[in-house]
Amino acid sequence: MFLLTPHLQLASAQVDDEKFLDTIELKTFLFFHENTDERGFTIESTAWHTGSSASSGFYLTSIPIAIERGWISYEEGYQCVNATLNSYYDNPDNPDDFYVESEHGFFPHWFDQETGNWNGVDCFSSIDTAIFMSGVLTVSQYFADTEIETVATKLYEDVDWNWMLNDDDTLSMGWRPDTGFLPYRWQGYNEGMLAVLLALGSSTHPTPDDSWDAWTRTYRRVEYTYRNQSYMFVESTSTSLFTYQYPQIWFDLRDKTDRAGINYFQNSVNATLENRAYCIENPNNHTGYGPNVWGLTACECPLHDSNYGAHGPRQNDDGTIAPAGAGGSIIFTPDESISALRYMNETYGDGLWGEYGFRDAFNPGMESGIGWFAPTYIGIDQGAILTMIENHRSGIVWNLFMQNDCAKKAILKAGFVDRGDINQDGAITPADVVLALKLAVTGKYDPVGDMNDDRRISSLDALMILQAAVRAGL
Repeated sequence: MFLLTPHLQLASAQVDDEKFLDTIELKTFLFFHENTDERGFTIESTAWHTGSSASSGFYLTSIPIAIERGWISYEEGYQCVNATLNSYYDNPDNPDDFYVESEHGFFPHWFDQETGNWNGVDCFSSIDTAIFMSGVLTVSQYFADTEIETVATKLYEDVDWNWMLNDDDTLSMGWRPDTGFLPYRWQGYNEGMLAVLLALGSSTHPTPDDSWDAWTRTYRRVEYTYRNQSYMFVESTSTSLFTYQYPQIWFDLRDKTDRAGINYFQNSVNATLENRAYCIENPNNHTGYGPNVWGLTACECPLHDSNYGAHGPRQNDDGTIAPAGAGGSIIFTPDESISALRYMNETYGDGLWGEYGFRDAFNPGMESGIGWFAPTYIGIDQGAILTMIENHRSGIVWNLFMQNDCAKKAILKAGFVDRGDINQDGAITPADVVLALKLAVTGKYDPVGDMNDDRRISSLDALMILQAAVRAGL
Protein backbone atom coordinates (compact mmCIF):
# COMPACT_ATOMS: atom_id res chain seq x y z
CA MET A 1 0.00 0.00 0.00
CA PHE A 2 1.22 3.50 -0.81
CA LEU A 3 1.91 5.22 2.47
CA LEU A 4 1.78 8.91 1.54
CA THR A 5 -0.74 10.98 -0.32
CA PRO A 6 0.25 11.03 -4.00
CA HIS A 7 -0.85 14.57 -4.77
CA LEU A 8 0.92 17.05 -2.51
CA GLN A 9 0.98 20.73 -3.37
CA LEU A 10 4.44 22.15 -4.00
CA ALA A 11 5.94 23.91 -1.02
CA SER A 12 5.99 27.70 -1.16
CA ALA A 13 9.18 29.67 -1.67
CA GLN A 14 9.33 30.38 2.06
CA VAL A 15 9.56 26.71 2.99
CA ASP A 16 13.09 25.42 3.35
CA ASP A 17 14.96 23.55 0.65
CA GLU A 18 14.52 20.16 2.31
CA LYS A 19 10.73 20.39 2.11
CA PHE A 20 11.02 21.62 -1.45
CA LEU A 21 13.23 18.68 -2.45
CA ASP A 22 10.99 16.26 -0.51
CA THR A 23 8.07 17.26 -2.68
CA ILE A 24 9.97 17.09 -5.95
CA GLU A 25 11.31 13.63 -5.12
CA LEU A 26 7.98 12.21 -4.03
CA LYS A 27 6.06 13.45 -7.04
CA THR A 28 8.83 12.33 -9.38
CA PHE A 29 8.81 8.87 -7.80
CA LEU A 30 5.09 8.71 -8.46
CA PHE A 31 5.83 8.62 -12.17
CA PHE A 32 7.58 5.28 -11.68
CA HIS A 33 5.14 3.99 -9.08
CA GLU A 34 2.08 4.63 -11.23
CA ASN A 35 3.55 3.85 -14.66
CA THR A 36 5.09 0.45 -14.02
CA ASP A 37 2.95 -2.57 -14.83
CA GLU A 38 2.45 -5.80 -12.88
CA ARG A 39 5.45 -7.39 -14.60
CA GLY A 40 7.66 -4.53 -13.41
CA PHE A 41 8.09 -2.79 -16.77
CA THR A 42 8.21 1.02 -16.73
CA ILE A 43 6.92 2.96 -19.72
CA GLU A 44 9.07 5.21 -21.87
CA SER A 45 6.86 8.23 -21.22
CA THR A 46 3.30 9.30 -20.52
CA ALA A 47 3.02 9.91 -24.28
CA TRP A 48 4.32 6.49 -25.31
CA HIS A 49 3.28 3.51 -23.23
CA THR A 50 5.90 1.06 -24.38
CA GLY A 51 8.38 -0.83 -22.25
CA SER A 52 11.70 0.94 -21.74
CA SER A 53 14.81 -0.77 -20.40
CA ALA A 54 16.33 2.54 -19.32
CA SER A 55 13.14 3.66 -17.56
CA SER A 56 13.01 0.27 -15.84
CA GLY A 57 16.59 0.76 -14.66
CA PHE A 58 15.67 4.08 -13.11
CA TYR A 59 12.57 2.48 -11.60
CA LEU A 60 14.71 -0.14 -9.87
CA THR A 61 17.03 2.58 -8.58
CA SER A 62 14.06 4.52 -7.22
CA ILE A 63 12.84 1.67 -4.99
CA PRO A 64 15.49 1.91 -2.23
CA ILE A 65 14.94 5.68 -2.21
CA ALA A 66 11.19 5.20 -1.79
CA ILE A 67 11.63 2.69 1.03
CA GLU A 68 14.13 4.85 2.92
CA ARG A 69 11.91 7.92 2.49
CA GLY A 70 8.91 6.01 3.84
CA TRP A 71 6.83 6.21 0.68
CA ILE A 72 6.47 2.43 0.35
CA SER A 73 7.19 -0.46 2.68
CA TYR A 74 10.20 -2.75 2.40
CA GLU A 75 7.88 -5.63 1.52
CA GLU A 76 6.24 -3.73 -1.31
CA GLY A 77 9.60 -2.61 -2.62
CA TYR A 78 10.88 -6.18 -2.56
CA GLN A 79 7.87 -7.42 -4.52
CA CYS A 80 8.24 -4.63 -7.10
CA VAL A 81 11.93 -5.32 -7.70
CA ASN A 82 11.45 -9.08 -7.76
CA ALA A 83 8.76 -8.73 -10.43
CA THR A 84 11.01 -6.64 -12.68
CA LEU A 85 14.07 -8.84 -12.38
CA ASN A 86 12.20 -12.09 -12.93
CA SER A 87 10.35 -10.63 -15.91
CA TYR A 88 13.66 -9.72 -17.54
CA TYR A 89 15.47 -12.92 -16.61
CA ASP A 90 15.19 -15.96 -18.88
CA ASN A 91 15.19 -18.86 -16.44
CA PRO A 92 16.83 -21.80 -18.30
CA ASP A 93 15.12 -24.27 -15.96
CA ASN A 94 11.63 -23.11 -16.93
CA PRO A 95 10.75 -23.50 -20.64
CA ASP A 96 7.49 -21.59 -20.09
CA ASP A 97 9.17 -18.68 -18.34
CA PHE A 98 8.19 -15.16 -19.45
CA TYR A 99 11.19 -12.95 -20.17
CA VAL A 100 12.32 -9.90 -22.12
CA GLU A 101 14.00 -10.77 -25.39
CA SER A 102 17.76 -10.28 -25.30
CA GLU A 103 20.85 -10.85 -27.41
CA HIS A 104 24.08 -11.87 -25.68
CA GLY A 105 22.59 -10.37 -22.51
CA PHE A 106 21.74 -7.01 -24.10
CA PHE A 107 18.15 -5.82 -23.92
CA PRO A 108 16.12 -3.73 -26.35
CA HIS A 109 15.88 0.00 -25.92
CA TRP A 110 12.10 -0.45 -26.22
CA PHE A 111 9.96 -3.57 -26.16
CA ASP A 112 6.36 -4.77 -26.13
CA GLN A 113 5.23 -5.05 -22.53
CA GLU A 114 2.76 -7.84 -23.27
CA THR A 115 5.21 -10.15 -25.06
CA GLY A 116 8.61 -8.95 -23.85
CA ASN A 117 9.78 -8.85 -27.47
CA TRP A 118 11.73 -6.08 -29.16
CA ASN A 119 9.27 -3.77 -30.86
CA GLY A 120 11.43 -3.17 -33.92
CA VAL A 121 12.34 0.40 -32.96
CA ASP A 122 15.98 1.36 -32.42
CA CYS A 123 18.06 -1.64 -31.29
CA PHE A 124 19.34 -3.94 -28.58
CA SER A 125 21.13 -1.08 -26.91
CA SER A 126 24.41 -1.04 -25.01
CA ILE A 127 23.63 2.19 -23.14
CA ASP A 128 20.04 1.30 -22.27
CA THR A 129 21.24 -2.09 -21.06
CA ALA A 130 23.91 -0.30 -19.00
CA ILE A 131 21.30 1.95 -17.38
CA PHE A 132 19.11 -1.05 -16.65
CA MET A 133 22.06 -2.99 -15.22
CA SER A 134 22.99 -0.05 -13.02
CA GLY A 135 19.53 -0.27 -11.47
CA VAL A 136 19.89 -4.05 -11.21
CA LEU A 137 23.20 -3.71 -9.37
CA THR A 138 21.81 -1.03 -7.06
CA VAL A 139 18.95 -3.20 -5.83
CA SER A 140 21.20 -6.27 -5.61
CA GLN A 141 22.98 -4.54 -2.74
CA TYR A 142 19.88 -3.13 -1.08
CA PHE A 143 18.29 -6.59 -1.06
CA ALA A 144 21.51 -8.50 -0.45
CA ASP A 145 21.34 -12.20 0.45
CA THR A 146 17.91 -12.63 -1.13
CA GLU A 147 16.56 -14.02 -4.40
CA ILE A 148 16.89 -10.50 -5.80
CA GLU A 149 20.66 -10.52 -5.41
CA THR A 150 20.85 -13.96 -7.03
CA VAL A 151 18.82 -13.00 -10.09
CA ALA A 152 20.50 -9.59 -10.35
CA THR A 153 23.91 -11.25 -10.43
CA LYS A 154 22.80 -13.61 -13.21
CA LEU A 155 21.42 -10.76 -15.30
CA TYR A 156 24.65 -8.78 -15.09
CA GLU A 157 26.88 -11.80 -15.64
CA ASP A 158 24.92 -12.71 -18.79
CA VAL A 159 25.91 -9.49 -20.56
CA ASP A 160 28.64 -10.28 -23.10
CA TRP A 161 30.40 -6.93 -23.32
CA ASN A 162 33.15 -8.37 -25.50
CA TRP A 163 30.59 -9.30 -28.12
CA MET A 164 29.44 -5.67 -28.24
CA LEU A 165 33.01 -4.63 -29.12
CA ASN A 166 32.47 -6.32 -32.50
CA ASP A 167 36.20 -6.86 -33.04
CA ASP A 168 37.11 -3.26 -32.23
CA ASP A 169 38.44 -1.52 -29.12
CA THR A 170 35.34 0.60 -28.35
CA LEU A 171 31.78 -0.55 -27.70
CA SER A 172 29.15 -0.48 -30.42
CA MET A 173 26.04 1.51 -29.56
CA GLY A 174 23.86 -1.48 -30.34
CA TRP A 175 22.76 -4.36 -32.54
CA ARG A 176 19.69 -5.12 -34.65
CA PRO A 177 18.53 -8.58 -35.78
CA ASP A 178 17.91 -7.31 -39.31
CA THR A 179 21.07 -5.30 -39.96
CA GLY A 180 23.57 -6.37 -37.30
CA PHE A 181 25.77 -3.98 -35.34
CA LEU A 182 25.10 -0.27 -35.61
CA PRO A 183 27.85 1.72 -37.38
CA TYR A 184 28.10 4.05 -34.36
CA ARG A 185 30.46 3.54 -31.44
CA TRP A 186 30.90 5.03 -27.99
CA GLN A 187 33.65 7.50 -28.74
CA GLY A 188 34.27 11.00 -27.48
CA TYR A 189 33.16 11.76 -23.96
CA ASN A 190 29.43 11.09 -23.37
CA GLU A 191 26.99 8.95 -21.40
CA GLY A 192 28.62 5.86 -22.91
CA MET A 193 31.14 6.06 -20.08
CA LEU A 194 28.62 4.15 -17.97
CA ALA A 195 28.68 1.18 -20.36
CA VAL A 196 32.47 1.33 -20.70
CA LEU A 197 32.93 1.06 -16.92
CA LEU A 198 30.37 -1.72 -16.50
CA ALA A 199 32.11 -3.64 -19.28
CA LEU A 200 35.49 -3.25 -17.58
CA GLY A 201 34.12 -4.50 -14.27
CA SER A 202 32.43 -7.66 -15.54
CA SER A 203 33.58 -10.91 -13.96
CA THR A 204 32.31 -13.04 -16.86
CA HIS A 205 32.74 -11.06 -20.09
CA PRO A 206 35.06 -8.12 -19.33
CA THR A 207 36.44 -5.95 -22.07
CA PRO A 208 40.25 -5.74 -22.29
CA ASP A 209 42.05 -3.63 -19.73
CA ASP A 210 43.12 -1.14 -22.40
CA SER A 211 39.54 -0.44 -23.47
CA TRP A 212 39.47 2.49 -21.04
CA ASP A 213 42.46 4.00 -22.82
CA ALA A 214 40.75 3.44 -26.17
CA TRP A 215 37.76 5.35 -24.81
CA THR A 216 39.71 8.28 -23.34
CA ARG A 217 41.85 8.71 -26.47
CA THR A 218 38.79 10.06 -28.24
CA TYR A 219 38.21 12.90 -25.75
CA ARG A 220 38.15 16.58 -26.69
CA ARG A 221 39.39 19.10 -24.13
CA VAL A 222 37.96 22.60 -24.43
CA GLU A 223 37.99 25.99 -22.74
CA TYR A 224 35.24 28.60 -22.96
CA THR A 225 35.27 32.06 -21.42
CA TYR A 226 32.31 34.22 -20.39
CA ARG A 227 32.81 37.61 -18.77
CA ASN A 228 36.41 36.82 -17.79
CA GLN A 229 35.45 33.44 -16.25
CA SER A 230 36.98 30.43 -18.00
CA TYR A 231 35.66 26.87 -17.94
CA MET A 232 37.99 24.01 -18.89
CA PHE A 233 36.68 20.47 -19.29
CA VAL A 234 36.42 17.43 -21.51
CA GLU A 235 33.41 18.25 -23.64
CA SER A 236 30.78 15.67 -24.49
CA THR A 237 29.96 15.00 -28.11
CA SER A 238 26.44 16.47 -27.81
CA THR A 239 27.32 19.08 -25.12
CA SER A 240 24.06 18.04 -23.36
CA LEU A 241 24.01 17.93 -19.57
CA PHE A 242 22.66 14.39 -19.35
CA THR A 243 25.95 13.09 -20.74
CA TYR A 244 27.78 14.48 -17.70
CA GLN A 245 25.09 13.21 -15.32
CA TYR A 246 24.31 9.60 -16.20
CA PRO A 247 27.60 7.82 -15.38
CA GLN A 248 27.79 9.61 -12.02
CA ILE A 249 24.26 8.77 -10.97
CA TRP A 250 25.70 5.40 -9.97
CA PHE A 251 29.52 5.66 -10.02
CA ASP A 252 30.79 7.84 -7.20
CA LEU A 253 33.77 9.59 -8.77
CA ARG A 254 34.18 12.40 -6.27
CA ASP A 255 37.82 13.24 -5.54
CA LYS A 256 39.04 10.59 -7.97
CA THR A 257 41.26 10.96 -11.03
CA ASP A 258 41.70 8.33 -13.75
CA ARG A 259 44.97 7.50 -15.47
CA ALA A 260 44.14 10.02 -18.20
CA GLY A 261 44.39 12.66 -15.48
CA ILE A 262 40.71 13.58 -15.42
CA ASN A 263 38.61 14.29 -12.34
CA TYR A 264 35.19 13.50 -13.81
CA PHE A 265 33.24 15.01 -10.96
CA GLN A 266 35.01 18.34 -11.36
CA ASN A 267 34.72 17.95 -15.13
CA SER A 268 30.94 17.78 -14.74
CA VAL A 269 30.96 20.75 -12.37
CA ASN A 270 32.82 22.82 -14.96
CA ALA A 271 30.62 21.65 -17.84
CA THR A 272 27.45 22.41 -15.87
CA LEU A 273 28.64 25.88 -14.90
CA GLU A 274 29.54 26.52 -18.54
CA ASN A 275 26.06 25.39 -19.61
CA ARG A 276 24.58 27.92 -17.20
CA ALA A 277 27.02 30.66 -18.26
CA TYR A 278 26.12 30.03 -21.90
CA CYS A 279 22.42 30.47 -21.10
CA ILE A 280 23.15 33.71 -19.22
CA GLU A 281 25.18 34.93 -22.21
CA ASN A 282 22.30 33.78 -24.45
CA PRO A 283 24.01 34.22 -27.84
CA ASN A 284 20.83 33.31 -29.73
CA ASN A 285 18.64 35.74 -27.77
CA HIS A 286 16.12 33.16 -26.59
CA THR A 287 13.26 34.28 -24.38
CA GLY A 288 13.62 33.55 -20.68
CA TYR A 289 17.25 32.42 -20.50
CA GLY A 290 19.11 33.66 -17.45
CA PRO A 291 20.77 32.73 -14.13
CA ASN A 292 17.76 30.61 -13.14
CA VAL A 293 16.55 29.43 -16.54
CA TRP A 294 19.24 27.13 -17.83
CA GLY A 295 19.79 23.43 -18.40
CA LEU A 296 20.36 22.48 -22.03
CA THR A 297 19.99 18.72 -22.25
CA ALA A 298 18.06 16.00 -24.05
CA CYS A 299 14.31 16.42 -23.69
CA GLU A 300 10.97 16.60 -25.47
CA CYS A 301 10.91 19.33 -28.09
CA PRO A 302 8.34 20.05 -30.81
CA LEU A 303 11.03 21.66 -32.96
CA HIS A 304 12.68 18.25 -33.51
CA ASP A 305 11.31 15.83 -36.09
CA SER A 306 11.07 13.09 -33.46
CA ASN A 307 9.72 15.48 -30.78
CA TYR A 308 12.79 14.62 -28.70
CA GLY A 309 16.34 15.82 -29.06
CA ALA A 310 19.64 16.63 -27.38
CA HIS A 311 20.23 20.31 -26.70
CA GLY A 312 23.48 21.87 -25.61
CA PRO A 313 25.62 24.96 -25.87
CA ARG A 314 26.49 25.48 -29.54
CA GLN A 315 24.39 22.46 -30.56
CA ASN A 316 20.62 22.49 -31.18
CA ASP A 317 20.08 25.47 -28.91
CA ASP A 318 16.52 26.30 -29.93
CA GLY A 319 15.25 27.89 -26.72
CA THR A 320 14.06 24.67 -25.08
CA ILE A 321 14.98 24.10 -21.43
CA ALA A 322 14.48 20.92 -19.38
CA PRO A 323 14.19 20.92 -15.57
CA ALA A 324 16.24 17.70 -15.67
CA GLY A 325 19.16 19.81 -16.81
CA ALA A 326 19.42 21.73 -13.55
CA GLY A 327 17.73 19.06 -11.41
CA GLY A 328 19.94 16.22 -12.62
CA SER A 329 23.02 18.36 -12.04
CA ILE A 330 22.30 19.15 -8.39
CA ILE A 331 25.28 17.14 -7.13
CA PHE A 332 27.57 19.31 -9.25
CA THR A 333 25.94 22.71 -8.70
CA PRO A 334 23.64 22.45 -5.67
CA ASP A 335 23.03 26.15 -5.09
CA GLU A 336 22.53 27.03 -8.73
CA SER A 337 20.33 23.98 -9.36
CA ILE A 338 18.02 24.54 -6.39
CA SER A 339 17.66 28.23 -7.27
CA ALA A 340 16.80 27.31 -10.84
CA LEU A 341 14.21 24.71 -9.84
CA ARG A 342 12.58 27.13 -7.40
CA TYR A 343 12.48 29.92 -9.98
CA MET A 344 11.08 27.68 -12.71
CA ASN A 345 8.27 26.49 -10.47
CA GLU A 346 7.40 29.88 -9.08
CA THR A 347 7.57 31.59 -12.49
CA TYR A 348 5.85 29.03 -14.72
CA GLY A 349 3.54 27.39 -12.17
CA ASP A 350 1.04 24.83 -13.43
CA GLY A 351 2.35 25.13 -16.97
CA LEU A 352 5.53 23.38 -15.91
CA TRP A 353 4.42 21.56 -12.77
CA GLY A 354 1.90 18.72 -12.61
CA GLU A 355 1.03 15.38 -11.07
CA TYR A 356 4.54 13.94 -11.41
CA GLY A 357 6.45 17.11 -10.62
CA PHE A 358 8.25 19.04 -13.33
CA ARG A 359 7.05 18.38 -16.87
CA ASP A 360 9.76 17.34 -19.27
CA ALA A 361 10.58 20.66 -20.94
CA PHE A 362 9.46 24.16 -21.85
CA ASN A 363 10.26 26.87 -24.37
CA PRO A 364 9.27 30.34 -23.13
CA GLY A 365 9.58 31.92 -26.58
CA MET A 366 7.11 29.70 -28.44
CA GLU A 367 3.35 30.03 -28.90
CA SER A 368 3.56 33.76 -29.68
CA GLY A 369 5.40 34.45 -26.45
CA ILE A 370 2.95 32.56 -24.24
CA GLY A 371 5.41 29.72 -24.03
CA TRP A 372 5.27 26.01 -24.86
CA PHE A 373 5.16 23.48 -22.02
CA ALA A 374 5.57 19.75 -22.60
CA PRO A 375 2.51 17.76 -21.58
CA THR A 376 4.76 14.77 -21.11
CA TYR A 377 6.83 13.07 -18.42
CA ILE A 378 9.72 10.92 -19.69
CA GLY A 379 11.20 8.13 -17.61
CA ILE A 380 14.89 8.82 -18.09
CA ASP A 381 14.49 12.52 -17.34
CA GLN A 382 12.36 11.84 -14.27
CA GLY A 383 14.95 9.31 -13.18
CA ALA A 384 17.84 11.75 -13.43
CA ILE A 385 16.02 14.29 -11.25
CA LEU A 386 15.02 11.78 -8.56
CA THR A 387 18.31 9.91 -8.27
CA MET A 388 20.56 12.95 -8.36
CA ILE A 389 18.53 14.84 -5.77
CA GLU A 390 18.77 11.81 -3.51
CA ASN A 391 22.51 11.51 -4.06
CA HIS A 392 22.79 15.17 -3.12
CA ARG A 393 20.82 14.56 0.06
CA SER A 394 21.89 11.12 1.27
CA GLY A 395 24.21 9.51 -1.28
CA ILE A 396 22.19 6.29 -1.12
CA VAL A 397 22.47 5.41 -4.81
CA TRP A 398 26.23 5.91 -4.77
CA ASN A 399 26.61 4.03 -1.50
CA LEU A 400 24.65 1.01 -2.71
CA PHE A 401 26.05 0.79 -6.21
CA MET A 402 29.68 1.20 -5.19
CA GLN A 403 29.42 -1.83 -2.90
CA ASN A 404 29.36 -4.04 -6.00
CA ASP A 405 32.61 -5.82 -6.78
CA CYS A 406 32.20 -4.94 -10.46
CA ALA A 407 32.10 -1.22 -9.63
CA LYS A 408 35.26 -1.49 -7.54
CA LYS A 409 36.99 -3.53 -10.25
CA ALA A 410 36.03 -1.03 -12.96
CA ILE A 411 37.44 1.87 -10.96
CA LEU A 412 40.72 0.03 -10.44
CA LYS A 413 41.05 -1.07 -14.06
CA ALA A 414 40.44 2.48 -15.29
CA GLY A 415 43.26 3.62 -13.03
CA PHE A 416 41.25 5.85 -10.73
CA VAL A 417 43.11 7.08 -7.67
CA ASP A 418 42.05 9.43 -4.90
CA ARG A 419 42.83 13.05 -5.68
CA GLY A 420 45.80 14.12 -3.55
CA ASP A 421 47.28 10.62 -3.16
CA ILE A 422 50.36 11.52 -5.21
CA ASN A 423 52.46 8.57 -4.11
CA GLN A 424 49.46 6.27 -4.61
CA ASP A 425 49.89 4.39 -1.36
CA GLY A 426 46.16 4.31 -0.73
CA ALA A 427 46.06 7.21 1.75
CA ILE A 428 46.49 10.99 1.71
CA THR A 429 49.29 11.82 4.15
CA PRO A 430 51.89 14.55 4.81
CA ALA A 431 54.17 12.67 2.42
CA ASP A 432 51.86 13.71 -0.40
CA VAL A 433 52.09 17.33 0.80
CA VAL A 434 55.89 17.17 0.48
CA LEU A 435 55.59 15.74 -3.04
CA ALA A 436 53.14 18.49 -4.01
CA LEU A 437 55.56 21.18 -2.80
CA LYS A 438 58.39 19.58 -4.80
CA LEU A 439 56.19 19.60 -7.91
CA ALA A 440 55.32 23.24 -7.29
CA VAL A 441 59.00 24.21 -7.02
CA THR A 442 60.09 22.26 -10.11
CA GLY A 443 57.08 23.23 -12.22
CA LYS A 444 56.29 19.60 -12.99
CA TYR A 445 52.68 18.48 -13.31
CA ASP A 446 50.83 15.50 -11.82
CA PRO A 447 47.04 15.49 -12.28
CA VAL A 448 46.57 13.58 -9.02
CA GLY A 449 48.00 16.56 -7.14
CA ASP A 450 45.99 19.17 -9.05
CA MET A 451 43.36 19.72 -6.36
CA ASN A 452 41.66 22.73 -7.94
CA ASP A 453 41.89 21.66 -11.59
CA ASP A 454 43.88 24.65 -12.84
CA ARG A 455 46.29 22.42 -14.77
CA ARG A 456 49.28 23.25 -12.56
CA ILE A 457 50.63 22.34 -9.12
CA SER A 458 51.10 25.18 -6.64
CA SER A 459 51.41 25.72 -2.90
CA LEU A 460 47.61 26.04 -2.85
CA ASP A 461 47.34 22.41 -3.98
CA ALA A 462 49.78 21.41 -1.24
CA LEU A 463 47.64 23.23 1.33
CA MET A 464 44.50 21.48 0.08
CA ILE A 465 46.25 18.11 0.30
CA LEU A 466 47.32 18.91 3.86
CA GLN A 467 43.72 19.75 4.74
CA ALA A 468 42.60 16.44 3.23
CA ALA A 469 45.23 14.60 5.27
CA VAL A 470 44.05 16.32 8.45
CA ARG A 471 40.44 15.36 7.72
CA ALA A 472 41.60 11.78 7.28
CA GLY A 473 43.33 11.94 10.66
CA LEU A 474 46.77 11.24 9.26
